[in-house]
Amino acid sequence: MKSLTQKTKDRLAVIGILALEAFFVFGSVSNFYRFVFLKIYLDIFLAIFSTVGAGIIFVFILVILLSYLDKRKVLNSFRK
Repeated sequence: MKSLTQKTKDRLAVIGILALEAFFVFGSVSNFYRFVFLKIYLDIFLAIFSTVGAGIIFVFILVILLSYLDKRKVLNSFRK
């Protein structure tokens, strides 16, 4: 079995980050629902934590995307 290339590792890391983002968004929505409609007061703390986590990871995903697009723009300028 040969080791993974760096490109494959980067793709797997992005997939993992997107899965973590989906987990935080789901947790945020479900905990806000349980707080608002079921009146379970513990869930407001979990909802706030999930919302903050989702926001932080969303910013991280945007930074990764912008750095990828910037790197691609620079590489395309060298081809011309």
